[in-house]
Amino acid sequence: MVGIKHSTVKAAYPTPPFRLLAVDWNAEHVVDELSITFPQLAQEIQDLINGALQGSISMTPADHSGIGICTVGTVGETVAMGDVLYMKSDGKFWRADADAAATMPGMLLAMAAITAGNNGNLMHLGYFRDDSWSWTIGELLYVSVTPGNPTQTAPSGTGDQVQVIGTAVSAHVIFFNPSPVLVEVA
Repeated sequence: MVGIKHSTVKAAYPTPPFRLLAVDWNAEHVVDELSITFPQLAQEIQDLINGALQGSISMTPADHSGIGICTVGTVGETVAMGDVLYMKSDGKFWRADADAAATMPGMLLAMAAITAGNNGNLMHLGYFRDDSWSWTIGELLYVSVTPGNPTQTAPSGTGDQVQVIGTAVSAHVIFFNPSPVLVEVA
């Protein structure tokens, strides 16, 4: 094991303690908060893993909600809950479209409907549930040729961009884990 006994490195990072937050995005409030310092970090992560393995932490969110790494961002067009988004050069998020290379890669998932020009919750990585979905479990998800829509059918038209954005873990839940890798169909 390698460790650092003394460190003189100074960086512009937040100083401990850090806060880990569990957020209910639908109700838009913090449901749990944990203050943590570096010595506690390894133990807290181990406890979290053990809890998940023992089934005490649910990785199945409620309908129309998600669990994961999220942010708040401004959309450049009206988007629907579950739309896959890319960041345009204007700094806003727009619907990704597999047959329009300039709108790729899709790297975020809209966690709710958001009107153009407004801020909303966007997922970078995590589990998202929509009970209106009917995915084939275990199959990959891709950005669709229909703007914003995730699909389990890889785009196949000449010039289409193929990007894996996750996996269906149940008929109604996806693990959103977008790859930045694009393959263009010849």
